[in-house]
Amino acid sequence: MIRSDHAYTEIINKAMEDAQRKANSHHVLEFDQYDIRFIVQEAINPRKVQPVGNFTISLDQRWCDCGKFQKVHMPCLHVVTTCKHAHHEYRAYIDLVYTLE
Repeated sequence: MIRSDHAYTEIINKAMEDAQRKANSHHVLEFDQYDIRFIVQEAINPRKVQPVGNFTISLDQRWCDCGKFQKVHMPCLHVVTTCKHAHHEYRAYIDLVYTLE
């Protein structure tokens, strides 16, 4: 995992700012006692303005039902919501390829 003091590309910084802002419209419904497996309810899809559904997140496996976490190797909106809920640093889940160092 990477430290939170790494410098990231501008694209990642903007994407993470956007995810943090949108995370307020999502809710963690369930989580395990070890804070690694979560179910997040996407309350409102900003594009459709309607309830969407639930997504399962496994932080230790770097996996989310939406597929973005696995595909682009950076936290999706659901992972950011999960990290916020569990007081985890979401930057720890950003792949090294996105750092400027």
